[in-house]
Amino acid sequence: MQLDKKKIMALFLAGVMTTSMIPFESLANNENDFSKSKFEQNLNEKTTNNKPDAVSNSTNKDEKPQDGNENPSTHEDNHTEKVNEKTITVDELFKGQKGTKEDPYKINDVDQLIKFAHSLSKTQDYKDKYVELSSDIELNNDWVPVGLGEYAFNGHFDGKNHKISGLKIGSKDNLHKDPSEKDKKIAFYGLFGVLGANSYIENLKIDVDFNLISDSALYVGALAGYANGSTINNIEVTGKLIGKTTHAKSNIFVGGVVSNGIRQKIVNSKSDIDIRVESDGGLAEGGGIMALSNRGLIFNCYSKGNISANANRVTKEGSTALGGICGVNAGTISNCYSTNDIISDCYTGFIGAITGWVTGIGSTFQSYYDKDSVLITDNATKNKNIIKPSVPIGWMVKGSGVSDEGMAYEGCISMDLKGMTKSEISSSLANVLNSNLKKSRINLKKGSRSNDHWKKDENLAENIFEWTNSSGFPVFSDKKTSVVYDINTENLIKQLQMNSKEGINEGDFYGRSKDKSLVVKVKFDKKGDIIDIKTLEGRVTKEEIDKIINKKEKISDIKNNKLKEALLKAVEKSKINDITDYSKLNYNIFEKGKGTKDDPFIIDNENQFLDFARSVNEEENYADKYVKLNRDIKLTKEWIVVGSQGKHPFKGDFNGNNHTISNMKIGSEKTPRQYRFAALFAVIDGGKVYNLNIKDFEIYNTILSEDRVFVGAVAGGIQNGAFIDNVNVNGKIHSKSMRTQQYIGAIAGQSLKSSIINSSAEIQIDAKGESKDIYAGGLVGINAFGALFNSYSKGNITADSLLNKVSIGGLCGYQSGVIFNNYSSVNLNSTSPTTDVGELAGRSTGTGKNFDNFYSKNSLVKITGKSKKTKNGFGVVVKNSIVESSVAIDDLNDSDYFKKLNENLSSKNYRKALDFVKADNKNNIKLRKWKLKENSKNLENPNVGQSNSSKTTKNINRISGENRELTAIEVSKETYPNGTDTVIIANRETFSDTISASPLAKNERAAILYTSKDEISKDTLNEIKRLKAKNVIIIGGENSIKVEVLDKLKNNKYSVTRIAGKDRYKTSLKIAEKVIHKSNSNKLQIASGENFADALAITNLSNRDNTPILLVAKDTIDSEVIKLLSKLKLEKINVAGGEKSISNKTFNDIKTITKSKVERIAGDNRYETSFKIAKLMNKSDKFIIASGENFADSLVSAPYADKENAVLVLSAKDELSSEIKEYLTKNESMITIIGGEKSVSKQVEEQLNK
Repeated sequence: MQLDKKKIMALFLAGVMTTSMIPFESLANNENDFSKSKFEQNLNEKTTNNKPDAVSNSTNKDEKPQDGNENPSTHEDNHTEKVNEKTITVDELFKGQKGTKEDPYKINDVDQLIKFAHSLSKTQDYKDKYVELSSDIELNNDWVPVGLGEYAFNGHFDGKNHKISGLKIGSKDNLHKDPSEKDKKIAFYGLFGVLGANSYIENLKIDVDFNLISDSALYVGALAGYANGSTINNIEVTGKLIGKTTHAKSNIFVGGVVSNGIRQKIVNSKSDIDIRVESDGGLAEGGGIMALSNRGLIFNCYSKGNISANANRVTKEGSTALGGICGVNAGTISNCYSTNDIISDCYTGFIGAITGWVTGIGSTFQSYYDKDSVLITDNATKNKNIIKPSVPIGWMVKGSGVSDEGMAYEGCISMDLKGMTKSEISSSLANVLNSNLKKSRINLKKGSRSNDHWKKDENLAENIFEWTNSSGFPVFSDKKTSVVYDINTENLIKQLQMNSKEGINEGDFYGRSKDKSLVVKVKFDKKGDIIDIKTLEGRVTKEEIDKIINKKEKISDIKNNKLKEALLKAVEKSKINDITDYSKLNYNIFEKGKGTKDDPFIIDNENQFLDFARSVNEEENYADKYVKLNRDIKLTKEWIVVGSQGKHPFKGDFNGNNHTISNMKIGSEKTPRQYRFAALFAVIDGGKVYNLNIKDFEIYNTILSEDRVFVGAVAGGIQNGAFIDNVNVNGKIHSKSMRTQQYIGAIAGQSLKSSIINSSAEIQIDAKGESKDIYAGGLVGINAFGALFNSYSKGNITADSLLNKVSIGGLCGYQSGVIFNNYSSVNLNSTSPTTDVGELAGRSTGTGKNFDNFYSKNSLVKITGKSKKTKNGFGVVVKNSIVESSVAIDDLNDSDYFKKLNENLSSKNYRKALDFVKADNKNNIKLRKWKLKENSKNLENPNVGQSNSSKTTKNINRISGENRELTAIEVSKETYPNGTDTVIIANRETFSDTISASPLAKNERAAILYTSKDEISKDTLNEIKRLKAKNVIIIGGENSIKVEVLDKLKNNKYSVTRIAGKDRYKTSLKIAEKVIHKSNSNKLQIASGENFADALAITNLSNRDNTPILLVAKDTIDSEVIKLLSKLKLEKINVAGGEKSISNKTFNDIKTITKSKVERIAGDNRYETSFKIAKLMNKSDKFIIASGENFADSLVSAPYADKENAVLVLSAKDELSSEIKEYLTKNESMITIIGGEKSVSKQVEEQLNK
């Protein structure tokens, strides 16, 4: 039977993930939310579709077709069968044998075993057939799995306690890679490739030495790569397994007995095997019995040996999940023990002596481990962490819920797990394990507690091995016994679980059916009982409501599905304190306004502010709406959080208008709130908050659930291009979590692909955790791919986590974005052992980029009471992180450092920092000058307490080289830092050809570089090589660039073409025809072929409209140009320059030749013409200044201007025109000068900053 490809989805429901390895989360409920589970990350730009699984609270890798089959796809067209190894029939292989229980097929030797492995096919899967070994077998050559990794075995295989040894593939020094797997998505290796739902394997010993590598997802187990519903009984494995995947996103599973399975049962089995598993950007799962058990059973088993793993957490999102019995348990483990030593070379939270991770559908009962066994994370780094004593489980998903697919999960269950010393293991563990068999937490005779998990096996329940001692360890005896289920188990489980009423808050909450036709308002009492139901939309009978209120019917038993859905939603919202309703926005809640940019909604008092907070719900997120604060507001009522607790994001524009919100209170010391989001806004998703002060806020929050908690003065989380600018806060945060991670920042708990600029915080943070990580920062808890620029923090942060990690920093706890030109003076104190404490950030990851930051030498840094000083303001700096100019200073009011902060605003590092920013709003970043507060030594941001008219600095950058060729190279580097396929080469001395090449550069996404007529320089060749270009376009004929230059480029394996006419006008025509053909443009720019300044200025419109530039003489038009103009159907033609450039006669001829609208754009001189063209451009805050006299530098600027969406303006060497100077100095702008000081002098910079 070939594997059915149509149900693979279920395979991954139990814990295959990607970005869960990075501790940040996408927070808003919207279609573009790249993960709605507990471990989410972005990354929509990835080619892989990361499908979330709320059942396991993980994110699934899309290493599967989206067609729903529980069996992994093995791709029929990529059969691993070797040439000349024709599939043998059963009759040929087992002559005269019937394959029945009484007359099984018998395998007698190596040759027969190999032929058996090749005998499976689409129609031959051994279903209802019996196969057994007649003797021990020792193999000599590399093994090909039974079924070839292609077809599932569905029969009964009895090893008769014989041993298969020499089962090897590859070697440690020469990992095996299946040459046929290049088109596969999954590769399976074991004695058997895949075991089907009807397979039963028993009484077999295997000695294995597998050494495998793959470019895809890889499944490696001694017995099987994958087991679907199989029963596996009395299997013993020894030896070594090595598995590695090089795929950038795929996961890998290496398990001692079976790699990965769904609804399988593994009982009475043991593993003494060394395992090594490695991934790149995916998850590396490894376990002594299994790597991943999905709804399956592992019972009465034990594991020894060493397990180690690594994954790329530096530049990718990889991680490891390792356990002595099972790497990830999404099924049931019971009555097992392990003594494995387990080591992760990289950091992981998923490492445990029994299992690394128990998902929301997993259970772990009556299992034991050596509490002195080795558990190590970060083993290959300087931050090596020894977990001592060992823990049974690394990560547990607790708390019930319903997945996005509507599947309920109750949260993981763990009972009777105990670590023992070696002495206790030797003296008493066998007796404990035997005792458990007579009071078992699982019922083999009835099957799993969950209907869709492993099934019953009454015969197996009567044949479980008892335990005895041997050499200091429990081993299986020859005696078998029956398993007796402890009927008190369910009661014990119920006591552990959160029952249906636990966590329900008193008060009114709203629910709605999935089709939105029924909306109810539900009142809960203190006990969690429903005492009233009001129907707000739709119809429900009084009888149906009375049954619920009078407790005659449970919600789960309601036949009216719409009512059931609405009530369940109300219960869900009650548990998280989501008080939002489903009403549309009522404009009357505001003082005035229409919510437009010109007429924003006005908030004038506290009640209006509270109504605004309530109005953000599932129906209203304020996208494209504007809200403005009209006065200072002192809050007298407890704050309710904008968007409440249901992941309802704010997507609008909130202008604080430099007003202050004071006295914001959430909870109190005596009665802390149990909020997931504790902040002014729950989540800001692509929205903007600016010019706001939050003063004297206090947040007291204690969360008991498994939901991650996000705390900050402004927002719990900001994401997807959210923007916080000129927001200044001071106050206190007290946060405590019993079972989940905390993300705490003075401004935001988490920033994901968003920006915080020109802001400040004075903060006291006190964070306590009893089981999970704490990320806390003076500005933001985690900066994930975001920008943190030009801001400062002061205050104190204290963190105490009983288990796992503390990561705290003066600016941010965990830094994986870009931080630039910030200052911190924060005292840091971790009472828990950790490496991640730093004056700037606790940890800078491989994606963390850090430029020009300052921190106070006087900041106190303590870990477990001991003082610590960092070298550069970071607790840990991971490989590939960038730290440039991180300076400890005595006091920031020192004039040198104060000046340095403002100098940095126009530095090269600012440009470099911007280039690294991944935030969607990076083009909006405009930084303000710093100044000292009056009568104070403290630093303040210029916006604080000032009007919007306060003068801003000009961010001025210069791109230049020592000569025109080198300038062109520098511009190319800035334009295409990651390379491009095409390069345009022009003569460095004659500019007539180059001027019309700018539109071609845009169309071809090409860099423009220079050469001399006779020889191309080594520098230019090196730049072409850096760009990884494939194509080179030469502009101009042999009078411009000789054929020897072309030959040299061709010899370097570039594809070289030349575009040239008899003169500049015909060259311009050929380029124009090429651009028109590719762009389908209906506009055209015409400029003088003699006055290059006008042609240069018109590249603005050429870039914007993707149009060619045609050159004409002052008084004549080339005949071929006339032909082109007459046949083109153009909407508009712009003519650049006055009569001195293009005469009125020529202008009128153009109007006569074409039926298009023709306009002249001209000023009194080249600079006025440049300014007039610039004013026609879309509004921009980015400008490029180029010489209006030295054209060599100016001509190469067009591709860079296009990339930056910048407007090009021309300047004389020493002075800007009055119009351009006035425009640039009165507007916030980012300016780049192209060329050295011989082209545009320093005096121009000085004029801009006067």
